[in-house]
Amino acid sequence: MISLYDKLLDNLRPYAVPYEDHPQQSTRDFEYDHPLTGIENDRIVNIDNSSFNIDTIEDLSFDEIQKIHDKLSIASPLTTMREYDEESQQELFTYYKGKKNQYIDKKIPRTSAIHLRNLKNHIQSVLFKRKSEIRDQRANDLLPTLEKFLELHKKGNPKSYPDWLKFKFKEIRWGDLYIQPIINLEKLLESGDSILQAKTTRDFISKIWNRLVNANTRSYESRQTTPSVKTTYVLFEDFNSYMKNIVNKKIKPEIKNLPRGKECVHSIIFRYRKNIEDIRIQIHPRYKTECTQGWNRLDTYDFEVEVEDILSNYGWRKGINYKTSTNRD
Repeated sequence: MISLYDKLLDNLRPYAVPYEDHPQQSTRDFEYDHPLTGIENDRIVNIDNSSFNIDTIEDLSFDEIQKIHDKLSIASPLTTMREYDEESQQELFTYYKGKKNQYIDKKIPRTSAIHLRNLKNHIQSVLFKRKSEIRDQRANDLLPTLEKFLELHKKGNPKSYPDWLKFKFKEIRWGDLYIQPIINLEKLLESGDSILQAKTTRDFISKIWNRLVNANTRSYESRQTTPSVKTTYVLFEDFNSYMKNIVNKKIKPEIKNLPRGKECVHSIIFRYRKNIEDIRIQIHPRYKTECTQGWNRLDTYDFEVEVEDILSNYGWRKGINYKTSTNRD
């Protein structure tokens, strides 16, 4: 199995001009003085009074990797420079200069700069993975506490947990808790509730979760390892059966039987937006162009009022559990 160091060296092959040759091409006194010049020549990296083995970086503790990453984050910001022939002004080669702290204006060759950047990026990915593992563990440890709290809270606050709404704690991924809102459409219509209650309850769960995970966390860095609540798409568990048995067999025929309904209505749109941030069920007729060309705004308004009356007989309340917007997710 190829080592990490060897993989990083393979990435340098397209840039393989030995850095020792560069100063010899210059027509002026030129010297690389960046402390990490030649970093690509050894799997042991010496940086700012400490050292580590590239191939065993993943065996280190989180704090050790974080310290290495911090040091590389200071050393790796570089400015691209070009060396020119003093007489002809022909470009000879590219090099880089440090931009931070003790590395300011320190010159480093191109191959060393690229190796430094690639090494820093790899360690950053290792650090991100390690943070995610910590977040995963914390999320798994806290989930039973959250479930118990919500069970108790529901007893004293039943309106926040209507029968038509439930939340499935779907998975813990990348250190975050993913929950899925599940809505029973027929129960929603029977209740007369606003569909926006789903978002309100989700926001409450998120708030409680954040209080749990940040209870003993004050610093910004510590909060980077704490899990948060994220929401998957909303699931309407009975939407297809409602469309088949109620919409297609009852509601649509009633609308088509309105005066000029069969003549002017091309189709009737029933769909829902899956994003809980803009959760809505959308209901609106599509008209045949050749039929409605002579209609004015009042004609359309009067027809849609009749559509609203039909929908209201089935529990639909405009602005409460549906809207006529045509926007999509």
